Amino acid sequence: MRVDLDHLPEAQQSELARVRQTLMDEFTNAISTSTQPWKKNGKILKIILFGSYARDDWVDEPENGYQSDFDLLVVVSHEDLTDVAGYWYIAEDKIQRDPAVLPFPGGDPIPFDGFIGGGNGGYPKWRGYGVVTARKDGFSATWSTQWIGKATDFNAAPGDIGYSTPNVFYHNAQLAFEINERTRFQLGVDNLFDRKAPYIQSFTDANTDTMTYDLLGRRFYVGFRTGF
Repeated sequence: MRVDLDHLPEAQQSELARVRQTLMDEFTNAISTSTQPWKKNGKILKIILFGSYARDDWVDEPENGYQSDFDLLVVVSHEDLTDVAGYWYIAEDKIQRDPAVLPFPGGDPIPFDGFIGGGNGGYPKWRGYGVVTARKDGFSATWSTQWIGKATDFNAAPGDIGYSTPNVFYHNAQLAFEINERTRFQLGVDNLFDRKAPYIQSFTDANTDTMTYDLLGRRFYVGFRTGF
């Protein structure tokens, strides 16, 4: 496995360095107020580049509409630290909006704020995420809400169906019981009110922007974790 980026042009190396720093900084912020040991002592163990930029067969031809993106795998010290909404949502949003990450070397930044679709991802001007947790005697109850603001389709004309998207809210709930520091039982439901993804005219798949909205609908889960 390579441990350097020497095979990449300087522009891509610089962009990846900014992405890495954003991931590290926002992860540190996300766990900064934690009290649980697994979270308080959480670490990013590795950031792995894979896909075309790792294989050295990427495409960078914006004039023809062909551009490879970066594929990154972040390895963390605890399974629960993989929760996107809890630990990575802000980092993802900052990376998408970073004006220093250019469409191609020497190119001008493309204003994506407030737009969505066309395989470009979703960039609503406003997003939000809130979490409330109550704990007592090993039991905890958590409610989280994700807000994805309004956006305009990159390619649709005013008045077309799917020209703009509404505010979308996803609500999640979880109950958990920590038997001890090593053992935890939890159950929960994501997208509690079964919010459907809005129609996007220049959709990527399933008549919507799959990089922005939830396609699975309401879903339940049960988890048990213990250490030895």
